[in-house]
Amino acid sequence: SLMSNLAEEFHVPEELISLQRDGAPLTNMSEKLADFGSVNIQVTVQQASHEQMEKYIRSKGSEHFLGAELKLTTQGGDELKGELYCVQDGDSSCILRQHLPDGNANYFWLKWNTIKSISIESMPDKKRTEFWPAVNLQALERR
Repeated sequence: SLMSNLAEEFHVPEELISLQRDGAPLTNMSEKLADFGSVNIQVTVQQASHEQMEKYIRSKGSEHFLGAELKLTTQGGDELKGELYCVQDGDSSCILRQHLPDGNANYFWLKWNTIKSISIESMPDKKRTEFWPAVNLQALERR
């Protein structure tokens, strides 16, 4: 649907997206856009809360966002930028990898409840050769 495509494009939950047609709210999505003729449609995306973004990231699955460039603000006011390296569902945490100019990296292991805000700066290129999918460690331990 149009709304799910927009949510995917903007990397936010659908409920944060609203549409207006010629200045009036567009609520009847059963109409086909082709039937509108030549009109302007304004797309508005509300800023997501931390809880909404955490829920959205979890709903998509960690593999969807691995490698995404994020900007996080912690409850303590620290701003961190880096790549989503790992999502730990078992203990509600994530690991952010921050590449350094000298080729090294910093890793930040963060509990979700210590994060005040999350914004997705860019999504990963899933075609890159160094991408490795997530490994379910609990399933691996059972094997």
